[in-house]
Formats: sequence, C-alpha cells, structure tokens
Amino acid sequence: MRPMELPASALLRGTWRSALLAVGLVVAALAAYLLLGWFAPANRVVRAWNDLSLDMRVAIDLMLMALAAATAVRIGRVRQAALFDGQARRCRICRHDLTAATLDRGVGRCPECGTPFAALT
Repeated sequence: MRPMELPASALLRGTWRSALLAVGLVVAALAAYLLLGWFAPANRVVRAWNDLSLDMRVAIDLMLMALAAATAVRIGRVRQAALFDGQARRCRICRHDLTAATLDRGVGRCPECGTPFAALT
C-alpha cells in the first residue's frame, strides 16, 4: 500500500494563524520600541538599552526573534496535530464527516473527495 499523500493545502491548513502571530509579535515589539521614547519613566529603559553594547543588543534582538518564531512553529505544530488526530472524524481536505466511512484494516477514503485517512484508535 502506498503511503498517504496530501496536497500542500492540507499540510498548510491553519499555518496562517502562526504566521499572523509571528508578524504580530514583531509589530508589537517595534511599536513598544518606538513608543517607549514618548513616556518619561521609560526614558531610563531606552537609555539603558542604548548603553548596552551593539553585540548585546543584537543578541537580545535575535533571542526575541527566535522566541517569536518558536512560538509560531509550536502553535502550527499543535494545530497540525489536532487535524491529524481528528482525521478519522473529518476529512482534512473537504471537512466531510467520516464517522460512517468504511475502513479496511484501519484505512479508508473520504467518500466526497477520495482523500485517504487512517483511523487512529
């Protein structure tokens, strides 16, 4: 039996939320950096940031970008795992109800679009 093949649209379903979160985190960080100069108590924070060496500022920026990327990847992986776990209930492509679909040794096909699925019980 051939391994199950899915189109890219099924593999990328739900990843727009992760990408939007990553972009939102970057925009929020930039907005916070720009707005900090407008508030008097925050001027000390800005001065302390500017007093850091360039290498330290770059390291902190890279760490924050890596944290944003890791968060986005984690959310995407959790979403993909939820889609994979629910594949015996709903088709990953057309979202058709698969509870009444016939199975042959734990593997079946969607009656609407023909996408293969495995019943993980």
